[in-house]
Amino acid sequence: MRTSLRKGLPLREPTRIALETIRAHKLRTFLTLLGIILSVSTLILVVALIEGTNRYIADRIANMGANVFLVTQFGIIPDRKEFGKALRRNRQITWEDYEDLRDNMELPLRVGLEGRRSGTVKSGNESLEDIDVRGVTANIGEMDVEEPASGRYITDPDDNHRSQITLIGADVAKRLFADADPLGQTLLIDGRPFQVVGVAKPMGTVLGQSQDNFVYMPIQTFLKIYGSNQRGMAINIQARGPDWNLRTQEEARTLMRARRHLATGDEDSFGIFSASTVMDLWKQLTAAIASRSSAAWSS
Repeated sequence: MRTSLRKGLPLREPTRIALETIRAHKLRTFLTLLGIILSVSTLILVVALIEGTNRYIADRIANMGANVFLVTQFGIIPDRKEFGKALRRNRQITWEDYEDLRDNMELPLRVGLEGRRSGTVKSGNESLEDIDVRGVTANIGEMDVEEPASGRYITDPDDNHRSQITLIGADVAKRLFADADPLGQTLLIDGRPFQVVGVAKPMGTVLGQSQDNFVYMPIQTFLKIYGSNQRGMAINIQARGPDWNLRTQEEARTLMRARRHLATGDEDSFGIFSASTVMDLWKQLTAAIASRSSAAWSS
């Protein structure tokens, strides 16, 4: 019996002292508990926000289509110094670059080309500024996340004949043809007439910016109108599946380096842009945020 009491005393005594301290210093105890609750709640909120934003970035920003990556003039550049170096080193993507990869790559499922620039679209008295004007090869429709809600996409005959036809975004259709069916209608893209052959499904917004303010045209029509010396050119390459992504990217890099006569040790004069590169950059940023929040909580 005495042994049992001795074992119980060390627990009872600290408990009694702690309860007496709490009673004596109620305000201090409350403030301490409040600080702990707020710190834990803040950490949980930060983690939840990061996880939610991770899904948003993956679904809306880094979503370039299934197993699709881009060969661009620039990849992801982390700071101004690196951008200055890349600006001096990197060269624009050309139609010839696209043809070389299209004809000589063995691993991809598809190789396409797109060009982008800002333009003005008009119908009747309604004019829209800063519309995303895109020239695309027909197979971009099989890689891209955008697809027609009505009508059709660009076709190879459209491209071969440099036809002035267009697939328009949902916002463009709504603002220019609110009371009419857009299909078959004519609109002006930078002053040139184009017939509407399709209207894309609504994509919504990303970070508050509409993704439906665009017009597509055949890539060769785009180059005929705006010239081949375009900064916004990108080669779209679709790998055969997730397991093929890295090998296909490396094949594209090898061919581009050979085409540009880059020696061993020379930096790439182009960029490889994929969903994984976007997510890797984002995870680096969120890791720093989570680390600071965790440090603040622990202190």
